[in-house]
Amino acid sequence: TDDQGWRLPVEGYPKLTEIGAESVDGKRHSYTADEIRDVVAYAHARHIEVVPEVDVPGHVSAAIAAYPELGNRDDPGWMDLAAPSRTWGMHKHTLAPTNETTKFLNTVFHTLADLFPGPFIHMGGDEAPTTEWETSPQAEAASGELLGMPAHWLQRYFNEKVSGIIENSHRRAVGWDETQHIGGLPSDAVIMAWRSKDEAYRAATSGHQVIVADNGAYYFDHTDTSLESVYNYDPMPDDKGPLDDTQQALVLGGQGEVWTEHFPDLSKVEYETFPKSLALAERLWTPKDVIRGFGDFSSRLTPRLKDLTEMSVVYKQPQGWQW
Repeated sequence: TDDQGWRLPVEGYPKLTEIGAESVDGKRHSYTADEIRDVVAYAHARHIEVVPEVDVPGHVSAAIAAYPELGNRDDPGWMDLAAPSRTWGMHKHTLAPTNETTKFLNTVFHTLADLFPGPFIHMGGDEAPTTEWETSPQAEAASGELLGMPAHWLQRYFNEKVSGIIENSHRRAVGWDETQHIGGLPSDAVIMAWRSKDEAYRAATSGHQVIVADNGAYYFDHTDTSLESVYNYDPMPDDKGPLDDTQQALVLGGQGEVWTEHFPDLSKVEYETFPKSLALAERLWTPKDVIRGFGDFSSRLTPRLKDLTEMSVVYKQPQGWQW
């Protein structure tokens, strides 16, 4: 889910896949529950676990367009949204810290637990601005319940609410690295460190399992992320200082992201994903003392590129590559 569209069917909230799923083409694009189960089954047959993410309390413009009562409507500058956002980037809208929102979150995250059998549910938690909370009386009252903490501490309110719902569903919470700065996370929450390797170091030294998702290295949609830079990036976050064996074991691995808002079709997605994903896979699945460098990887890449060609995968030809 994101500001630009809500794709998940949730019983009792039909407008999410009506108003909330309206795209820039004026059509509604969402999944049915059966389609989601088909995706999960298809992935499972190939030893892939699908981890769902419903991003809260930010990135919720589509949900608020469908159900304005979920937003901070007592904010003096409030205007109801007619549709999901048509622009990209970080938007000011956040969920309101109310009983109505808690009821909504309970239903949504229990729906995820029903549709996705894996042990993890991602609660988002990134890029949640405080603009509306700072001028909302009900948000101010909620922050008073947190011993008069400033508005940004309402992130902790949502950390606690959502992770509690996930825990009650017998799942483990996953959150972007912003969530670890406020508190309210359970000890078994997994951190996805996207803003820097320092965030991964913070997570590991704080006792949290962590996935390195550094936007400076593993964002495949960034055109300056090269095949060589992906391979040469050491995912172990020990630049700031050594990690002991216990802390190193908390680093579960790495993740390559492909954000597609600027990609017109699937061929562009494939083009930016391959063969970078091959470099990432080898680097993550190979013991560090066995890595011989990018040149060695390159010498073994030609057969894999031929495989991609035979499978009709659109991929970016490595610079200076001929075969």
